[in-house]
Order: sequence, then C-alpha cells, then structure tokens
Amino acid sequence: VFTRLSGAEMSESEETIYKAVGVLRYSRGSYADAADSLEHHLRETGHPEYEPWLELAWSHLKRKNFTKALAFAREAATRAPEHPRIRRIEAAALYTLGQEREGIAVLENQVNRGADQTFRLAVMKSGAGEHEQAIALARAALKQRDNLWIAWRLIGEVELRRKRYKAAATAFFTPLAIEPNDDRNRAGFVKSLTALRRADEAADYRD
Repeated sequence: VFTRLSGAEMSESEETIYKAVGVLRYSRGSYADAADSLEHHLRETGHPEYEPWLELAWSHLKRKNFTKALAFAREAATRAPEHPRIRRIEAAALYTLGQEREGIAVLENQVNRGADQTFRLAVMKSGAGEHEQAIALARAALKQRDNLWIAWRLIGEVELRRKRYKAAATAFFTPLAIEPNDDRNRAGFVKSLTALRRADEAADYRD
C-alpha cells in the first residue's frame, strides 16, 4: 500500500497500519474501526511515511470530522510538503472550519497546481465573493483539462450571482450538453434563460 513496507519485514504495528490503510483506501463500506485503529497506531509510532496519515486525514474529511482531518493532513504535510492531495484536504478542512482565507492561502501557495487544485481554489474564491478571480481560475483549470465540465458550471453560477445572464447561459450550455440530467446544470441554464426572457426555451429544460 505504501512503498516503505513493500516486500519488507513488518512489525505487528506496521502490519496493522498497512491493513488499515488498505481498508480506508479500497473499502466502500464502513471503515470507522479501521480509522480508529490506524489513528491509535500512528500516534503510537509516529510513522515516517506520509500515506497512512493522508488516508486517515481523508477518512476524517469524508466523515466531516474537519478538525481531525486538518490535524492529520498537517502531519502528512510534514512528510510530503507539496503533495497536492494533502494540500487539498488541508485547504478544504480549513475552509469548512470557517478559516476561509487560510484555506485559500494553502492552495494559492501550492507549487505546480493541477487542474483539480486550480478548480478547488476557484470554488473557494467564489465562496469568498471574489468573483473575477473565481472565473479566471475556473478558466485556467479548463486550459489544464478541457473536459472539466464542472468548471463551466462554476462560471455559470458566478455569472448568475453577478446578474450577467447571457454569460451565465453561455457557460451553462457546455456542462448541460455533457450532463443533461444534472439538476444544477439544468436549473442554472433555466434560470439564465428565464432572466433573459426566453421562457419558451427555458420550458424545454424544466422538469
């Protein structure tokens, strides 16, 4: 599951960590026991690899234990400072805990952001009311990965808030074409068309 243990002799504690990480990474069912066991052994051993700390942070984020998610993401970050997934978890936990500026700063300071990180930053900027930057970042994410249709939806939602309805309708058209059954895509497009007094067209997209 992580490189240091591959093919190596494992202590009982290391084997527990190895198995718990596997459960957290690959299980689709309940994994609270695995997370609790992993947390106990990581605290006990101060494990030097970042992967188990990362998986534990992610499991807490999924369970909305944001304070623990932040703490374990930071433990992981001491072992892999620029790992994009670690930084994404840290930023999300900070943002959700009400520390918006700190969460945004984590992603802004990340070196070589990928499309996903750029998009996450755009979402955070949008939530903070920084509309111009949110749109610019969403477009930058699309340049990195042109099939990232949720970035078009974000642009549409931001333009709706700014009451720029033509720009919003244009932005929503792409994700709606890709995911026509997505409620947010359809609702945003309908709202844009309705504001533009194109009710007949909007009616075609209502439930």
